[in-house]
Amino acid sequence: MSMITITNSEKFEEIINKIEQSSSRISTLFSDEGKIFENINATDIWTGKAQEIVYNKYKDLEKNFAPIEETLQIYVAFLKNTLDSYKRHEENVINNIEINKSNLDVNS
Repeated sequence: MSMITITNSEKFEEIINKIEQSSSRISTLFSDEGKIFENINATDIWTGKAQEIVYNKYKDLEKNFAPIEETLQIYVAFLKNTLDSYKRHEENVINNIEINKSNLDVNS
């Protein structure tokens, strides 16, 4: 099984935030592209065989947009959950050290 090792939780959180922002930009981009393609779909702006081929190719590619967005959201949620679990574990370790620090003094 693969392991995730977090050595700097603040940097890890920054990376998660960047991925989340990128995911949001990708969603906006997909939405904007859809509007653009609908605006040029067999209109007086562009019509003909080439337009039809390009539009149909876009519609084929568009089927992948929702799964891409969903996968990114799942990945971000996974990373956030991983970070939360790490922070809870780290907090438990610190609490256990405090509770048991009297047992750690080998000189007493």
